[in-house]
Amino acid sequence: MNTRNQRELVKLIEKDRRNNLQFYEYLEYLHNEDKRFGFYGYYDHHKLVAVQYFSPLNTGISIMDKHYLPLLKQHLIKTTSTYLYGRADILLHLGDMPNRQTYPYCYGYLSRTNQSPLPTNSPVNQATFDHIPAIEEFYAVKDIMIEVPERLPNIIRNGSAFIVKEGSKVVSIAMAHSETSQNALIGGIYTDKDSRGKGYGLACTRALANHLHKKQRTPFLFYDATLPHLHLFYQALGFTLTDEYVMLY
Repeated sequence: MNTRNQRELVKLIEKDRRNNLQFYEYLEYLHNEDKRFGFYGYYDHHKLVAVQYFSPLNTGISIMDKHYLPLLKQHLIKTTSTYLYGRADILLHLGDMPNRQTYPYCYGYLSRTNQSPLPTNSPVNQATFDHIPAIEEFYAVKDIMIEVPERLPNIIRNGSAFIVKEGSKVVSIAMAHSETSQNALIGGIYTDKDSRGKGYGLACTRALANHLHKKQRTPFLFYDATLPHLHLFYQALGFTLTDEYVMLY
């Protein structure tokens, strides 16, 4: 798909906007100058019925009706993206996917009415363009947010990255890597091992959520369903579980 398809693409993904937030961060790649990123569209009698975004890291689908899944499956089998994400009630209907395993994720949101101000002595700062080299270094040796170099300038421009530094080193971060006029998708929340136990991750996430709330946006995020401490972490912030997702990897 390309920019000529943007109107019908957006019309489809906005039918379930809050579950399609990852699609919005890739819309800029409709110009398709970078062949590693983009969208595929699936049509039934010239009507767009499903879309797939793809990148080296992620693939996801948005679909009008589950009976179109066989149309996608043959193409999804061939995708070279590391991860394939989707709602459990949809992706599990694909059946077995060759050479991929299923991993459960939770998806939740933080209501705009659920806000907690940061203490005045909080170590958290809103990231600026000057912090980009340190943030890239922070993520360089981690298997998360692999596409940071491509995504980071726009995230910083939106003011949607919050960090804690110890000296010149970034040790904790939370960012929103996809935003619409109403919602935002948080990702990349991480604290270096030697700096854990100080509340940095909680503080960064809270600062980011407050920032998004001030912009009248509801924060959403994925988290690993198999890790009890993450359930406790996001419950402490006030996140509400909305859907079950799976990651095929």
